[in-house]
Amino acid sequence: MQRESKVVDEQKAAMLYSLCKLLLTFLKPGGRANDDVKMNVLKIIQSFIPMMKSEDILSMHPNLSNLLGPNKSKAGISDVQLRQELVQIFSIISEKIDDNPSLKDVATALKDLNALNPKRLDEYDFDAMLPILTGLASYEDNSCSWLHFAKDDANNLIPILYHCFHSLYDSDGVVSRGSFKALETFASLACDKAKNEQSDLTWLKVLETMYIRCVRTGISTTDDSARRSFVLLLAKTLRAASQLKSPHLYGDLSPLVRDDDIEQDFFMNITHVQIHRRGKALMKLRKHLSSDLQTCPFNQPSLGNILLPL
Repeated sequence: MQRESKVVDEQKAAMLYSLCKLLLTFLKPGGRANDDVKMNVLKIIQSFIPMMKSEDILSMHPNLSNLLGPNKSKAGISDVQLRQELVQIFSIISEKIDDNPSLKDVATALKDLNALNPKRLDEYDFDAMLPILTGLASYEDNSCSWLHFAKDDANNLIPILYHCFHSLYDSDGVVSRGSFKALETFASLACDKAKNEQSDLTWLKVLETMYIRCVRTGISTTDDSARRSFVLLLAKTLRAASQLKSPHLYGDLSPLVRDDDIEQDFFMNITHVQIHRRGKALMKLRKHLSSDLQTCPFNQPSLGNILLPL
């Protein structure tokens, strides 16, 4: 009798997992579903998760995290109520997964990053948000740092990273600048971890996949402020990863970065408000391309994914 009950529960969990995967397609930005439908879908997923198996929940975690981030070269889900319902799912997941206690801290951080001021309409609760952004911008291990949230698994950082990339599109300068500094800090920490052969390489994997993909997509945005942030994040990553031999971090573009003379830095100039500085960046690029007529100094992914969109 107990064995039959266990089989039924496993079948039910598998069915709920399949339903959740189908429901996630309704949440993608740019789809036909309106906000009311998306809100209902999120509530249904919230009710399903406690009855699902832990491994199925963890397999959904990347797709749920992706919903917090930009969509292609746009901000993604911007409705605060939808984002708060989505964050509630991470809280439920953190209660379900027992062997990863840091998920509870991540869920709390996401809740604070999306909190609204209880006394003012449509205004962020900066008392809740700013301590998180300040902690993420720190290289020290504190209760709100990248190091703290990755204590059990560096993949815990992915939903917060997606949220920070989304916030680069925010019109509030405090939010966008705070998120930019947090993302800069993550890139430096991930590269430092990768240089230590005995450290967890999950940090580098997150940097090489999710992080650099968001940066690569973001440089094509038509939002000038966000575009500048994405370009400068790429430059920061190139500096931090200069000693790594990763084929995924566009290391061949490193000659365009100039720490000794910021006015000669290609990425700083190409995002400059003055036209002659942007022209200076293009002249520098032309010089690099024409330095050797036989071979191109940059590989095909760097040309197609980075330089041509710029």
